[in-house]
Amino acid sequence: MNMQNNLSEQPTELNSEEFVVGDMVVVNELDHNEIFEVFGFYYSTPKRLFVKSVCGKQLALPVQFFRSASIAELEAKRRLTTEELARAEVS
Repeated sequence: MNMQNNLSEQPTELNSEEFVVGDMVVVNELDHNEIFEVFGFYYSTPKRLFVKSVCGKQLALPVQFFRSASIAELEAKRRLTTEELARAEVS
């Protein structure tokens, strides 16, 4: 019996609420267009992320306010609008 795991055959579940220190994220639905880097957590209810932007702005918001920054956003160095994200996906 072969007991080795083939990681490519393992199911993957993406949970947007699981971030690690160093992840680049954007804030959803608020007036923040910067890209932020996760630098800490506060394990309360709800769990909060501590993030900072390149310009030094720091936030601590519940994790549900964040999503991972897309490659297009990382290249643009800012959060993109829904329309801009859709265009970036097709180009």
